[in-house]
Amino acid sequence: MSAKWIVAAGYLLAAPLNAFAGADKTAVATRTDTPPVVDGHLSDHCWDLAVPTTDFILLDPVAGAPAANQTVVKILYTADQLYIGLFMADSNAENIDARVVPRDGRFAPRDLIGILLDTQHDHRNAYGFYINPYGIQHDFQMTDDGAKGYRGNNKGWDGVWRAEAAVLDSGWSAEVAIAFSTLSFAAGDDMVWGFNLERLAITGRERSHWAAIYQEDGSVLRVSQAGHLVGLRGIDPGLRLELLPYAASGVDRTRTDWRGETASAGLDVKYGVAANATLDITVNPDFAQIEADEEEINLSRFPLLLKERRPFFVENADFLGKHGLFYSRRIADPDFGAKFIGKAGEYTLGILTAQDRGEAGAKPKFGVLKLQRELFHNSTVGALVEGVWNRGMTLQQIAGLDSRVEWDDRYIINAYAARSAEQGRSGYISGAVMNYRHGNFAGGVNYRSIESTFSADRLGFIERDIGVASQSVEFSADWRPRMRRLGKLNLGQAVSLEQRSVEDGWSWEWTTADLWLYTWDDSFVSAKHSVWRWPWQGNWYRGQTFEMEFDTGDSRKWKLDIGAGLQDRFDFTDVYFGAARSASGALELKPSASLTIEGSWSSVWEYLPGGAFDERKTIWRGRATYFATKRLFLRGFAQDAGYLDERDINLLASYEIAPKSRIYLAYNLGDTAAERAEKLRFKVAYLLSY
Repeated sequence: MSAKWIVAAGYLLAAPLNAFAGADKTAVATRTDTPPVVDGHLSDHCWDLAVPTTDFILLDPVAGAPAANQTVVKILYTADQLYIGLFMADSNAENIDARVVPRDGRFAPRDLIGILLDTQHDHRNAYGFYINPYGIQHDFQMTDDGAKGYRGNNKGWDGVWRAEAAVLDSGWSAEVAIAFSTLSFAAGDDMVWGFNLERLAITGRERSHWAAIYQEDGSVLRVSQAGHLVGLRGIDPGLRLELLPYAASGVDRTRTDWRGETASAGLDVKYGVAANATLDITVNPDFAQIEADEEEINLSRFPLLLKERRPFFVENADFLGKHGLFYSRRIADPDFGAKFIGKAGEYTLGILTAQDRGEAGAKPKFGVLKLQRELFHNSTVGALVEGVWNRGMTLQQIAGLDSRVEWDDRYIINAYAARSAEQGRSGYISGAVMNYRHGNFAGGVNYRSIESTFSADRLGFIERDIGVASQSVEFSADWRPRMRRLGKLNLGQAVSLEQRSVEDGWSWEWTTADLWLYTWDDSFVSAKHSVWRWPWQGNWYRGQTFEMEFDTGDSRKWKLDIGAGLQDRFDFTDVYFGAARSASGALELKPSASLTIEGSWSSVWEYLPGGAFDERKTIWRGRATYFATKRLFLRGFAQDAGYLDERDINLLASYEIAPKSRIYLAYNLGDTAAERAEKLRFKVAYLLSY
């Protein structure tokens, strides 16, 4: 790294810091004809031309104070690339902590730097680019001024960008190159973008931002609190066209049938139709590299909600799938799909269509259309229409409205209403959630009403008893004091009420205590107790539930998570009211920065009404991930749900040729009492970007 970076750091660190300057801060991008070599070392002479900026402000441990471990940022650009150089000073560089994980893996709470770009400068939506000292990349899109937090980000978005990092004696450095073609913006002269950075430094356990974030906001995702990036002009977004073809070959076999060699090919297309409109198309998609769903012991009468991990459906899933009205896992094995997300002024339009490979030759077609209008202060109103059709017959349709109203940075109300139609029947669902947060206090009210004739089982996922009308309401309150030495404490209570059309009276549940204690080293302990009364098939039952969990967090080279529970429960399989005892444990070992070994176990012991033991249900899981290099990793996953007579094994080797271009070798085994299926796949996917 050039000595001028050290001089710049010393000069800038001596400048007075204006806490909570926030949106008043401005960074300048400098044009260069000779871009840097992206290797993590800031030694290229072009960096000397860039204007440095620093003065990071703490959020933790002392909000508003200057960060002891400062960061220097420089920004360059060419006609088609944005370059960001970063030097993260660290007074104890030997303590810099990071791990090699897959792209988009979790590398917090270790050292990291994150970049926010609000390319539309609408103070609501932005891109996030995060890297760690190994140059591992994590990217996402954020909406609604980050109101949903990190979990609400659009993690399915993968941009075309490069990052490298290097650990130094005085800290660590990083270089980032982002293709303008991967960003949505209206080209012009003297553009202004929203800009912010977030840094986690293990030394001093510091969390800091370039444009200061207020304590109540608590996240760089608050796009409205970002500073500005100026100096960009004459840049070329290109065609904003990405073609990602793949070719795969392999062998399949079942317990009774050797299917022999197979070959397939497909194509993913992403096209920037306009500055803020994108069309995605997938033809014959292949998901061989995606791990099997983790089994869970289900004690409820409802099916499990399975996580969506297929890239085509993950991106912008929250926009189309609010309130459970659309559940993309209903499209089990698509032949093709197309998705359009576009924004014009205050309006956002989303359209999705896909054809599934159904059973017995059926090929149901799905369609979803969502129109949303932005209102004041992160508030929106929207309309949704969706349906599924097969062989000219409408199987199910849903139409609805939803709204989000936020004001005073304290109150948020989400409301929705929808009507379903299926084979001559129609029904309604409606609901509203109001959340309040101020200082250390948070509260909420959640109401839902469902008619007996409402149905979403082909399109959405809503926990309800088919053919039963119900209305429910839940009240919750939380107190979240911050304790300087221990960390964060959450004390909560909740009361929920429900009335179903097949019973008289209201069922209820009172959560008498819901306690969470988070420490500064990322560990936590939780305990929850509730009492309840609810009916089933004409009888009323009373009981209680107690759960507890301890988790050491991710900040060590090992992680332990243990949990236990006691509950009275109705066994919906064997039809009796008894009790259950549960226990679970998970151990994660990280013997090196590139190797992670995980094992977990969960069991439930069920007891008859008289207290006699009935049965035990157990699931075992194991996973190992090894990075031979930053671009080559090996992963193995296995699980055994003996009580279901189901086993899964997934083995994967993956090598990154170039950004978003990979070679895969995958072996998948699914073994049940009914069928044993094995698949071996070799797959190559290569990105062509224009």
